[in-house]
Amino acid sequence: MRYISDEVELFKRKVISSNEDIKCTICKNDDESIDHLFINCELAFSVWNGVYVWLQVMEPKPSSTIESSNLHYDIGRNSKGPKFWRMVWFVVMWSIWTMRNNLIFSTKEVSYIHIMELIRARTWS
Repeated sequence: MRYISDEVELFKRKVISSNEDIKCTICKNDDESIDHLFINCELAFSVWNGVYVWLQVMEPKPSSTIESSNLHYDIGRNSKGPKFWRMVWFVVMWSIWTMRNNLIFSTKEVSYIHIMELIRARTWS
């Protein structure tokens, strides 16, 4: 995961020169690390909770992307199957990433409703 070009990684690689530029693209509250962007950002946190409500599972509270991945593997062993839960994990991660990139490169709005619609469509297609 450290090869993903979040703002913190770009700053470490000296692509971004100012500490001010490493705030989360979506919420602007914390530095945009991988764990913040995909797990702890207000939007990401809401999206994960929405996915768990939609799929009717208890809401785990991972603190990192690694922990999130492991939790989805464990959930899969106990319910709908590991392939389904791995797919859900990748779909949510990909949807958050593409929404972030749309915000940066296309200045498109980031919307909880829109990202949930994308996740549902991508999961069942």
